Amino acid sequence: MSALPKDKWKWVAVLLLVASLAVNVILVRACLRQYADHLETRLNPSGRRGPTWDAESKSRQAGESVAVFAGDSRIAMWHAPPNGGLDRVMNRGIGSETTGQLLLRFDRDVLKERPRIVIIQCGVNDLKTIGVSPGREQEIVRDCVEHLRLVTEKCRTAGIPVVLMTVWPCGRPGWTHELVWSDRIGDARRDVNRQIIELNGNGVEVIDCDDLLSESGLLSFELSLDHLHLNEKGYERVRDRLDAAIRKMTKLPE
Repeated sequence: MSALPKDKWKWVAVLLLVASLAVNVILVRACLRQYADHLETRLNPSGRRGPTWDAESKSRQAGESVAVFAGDSRIAMWHAPPNGGLDRVMNRGIGSETTGQLLLRFDRDVLKERPRIVIIQCGVNDLKTIGVSPGREQEIVRDCVEHLRLVTEKCRTAGIPVVLMTVWPCGRPGWTHELVWSDRIGDARRDVNRQIIELNGNGVEVIDCDDLLSESGLLSFELSLDHLHLNEKGYERVRDRLDAAIRKMTKLPE
């Protein structure tokens, strides 16, 4: 193979320089976004988005039976979750939320709505931390389970049934997330889910979602929007199982 002429090497160098600058711009923007999110969390630890929710609460009609969905972006991105035969669904999902943040705002954003039932999907953002804090894995798993136990206990004390979904599986991350990802996240997720399943009973219905969404231990590619989130087909896969659980817990006919 003949060597490239000097003028062509010059253009290769230029292209490499441009590519390097582009990657650095992407990384800098990501760092700035993360820093902004960090500051926002300090200002507003619960992550609550009040005005829209307050307006929705005020528009609720007297006597309406409501299902409240609570959790992270996996709930927030579910545009039409099942109502299980109830009059109304209120979506109280917040992107990037941890179980600790859910617990912090639970009374104000969920229980105050006096729901007929609460549906929860949360925990993946706790577990993502393992990618950059590997030495804290056991602590993160323990706290994640404990926070979910406490929110279900809040509902039980208020006489409100709960459908608690296990933490949905994750797929393979893209190159932009490789540096902050770890295979231990998947192991921790399975550990959390084993303990979540033990919460089943006494007003709590746990749905193990792995058989619905998992393929070889990972989020099924055909059901995924990215390595963390479902596409519409994925949400449809969960819908029937969840609809039946809501009806069962509220004693509504199929």
